[in-house]
Amino acid sequence: MATMNLLQGNVRGSIGTQTGVRAKGKNIMKAKIWSKTPPNQTQTNCVRSFECLNRVASAIAKKYWYWLGWHQGNMHKHNVVASKFSACIQNHDFTPSLISEVIPLGAAFTVRDFRVDMVAHKIVVDVRADLPLLNAGKQSACVMVFDGLGYVHLCEQMKSPLFSTEFQSDLAPNFPYYIMAFSSTKENGKITLQNFHLQMTLPENVFYTENYPRINWWTVNPNYLYGEGAGLSTEENVLVVDGTIG
Repeated sequence: MATMNLLQGNVRGSIGTQTGVRAKGKNIMKAKIWSKTPPNQTQTNCVRSFECLNRVASAIAKKYWYWLGWHQGNMHKHNVVASKFSACIQNHDFTPSLISEVIPLGAAFTVRDFRVDMVAHKIVVDVRADLPLLNAGKQSACVMVFDGLGYVHLCEQMKSPLFSTEFQSDLAPNFPYYIMAFSSTKENGKITLQNFHLQMTLPENVFYTENYPRINWWTVNPNYLYGEGAGLSTEENVLVVDGTIG
């Protein structure tokens, strides 16, 4: 329903196919905006992928912003992180391993234990960092745990070369669960990100292809595995997956 102010000569609201609005000090009649076409699957996948990225980016921005060494400008901190990590959105899917395109891989971290207990709703983490300048305050490290939908269960700055924790969390079967770590080195007033490390854990008896998340797999009995969405073949008892097909 629309309202009309005869003294001011304006209309607010919709009348038939027209909508009255006020913009830049002027009264304007515009064509009414009808409901949009529902998003297709590609658009939905894209939105969901960026939701995953934003959850991870928000946790890092909150807990580790200083040691990223990035300038905020006129953006929110989590938007800066999401922008830097946008490489992990590929083919409309959230692929955390591609953060290695932003933070170089390294061997500084050893994950000695990483367990996700869905029954007890418990996560166990034990990480060692080989960073000789960590205790001197010239290096730092971030360790985090998140699930396949980007929900973050742990994000902490390592205060010492050894990080060990066991905690309860509201867990959902959003596998895989990831543990991610990376380091920062401060030298001559500049911070450099290094030593990206990523591992994942899955429930028992799960077959998972991280590089081809669009492939669907299922079993009809314990002896047969079926798949669709990619080129699948066998060569001498070896399963071959061609993710460029389908």
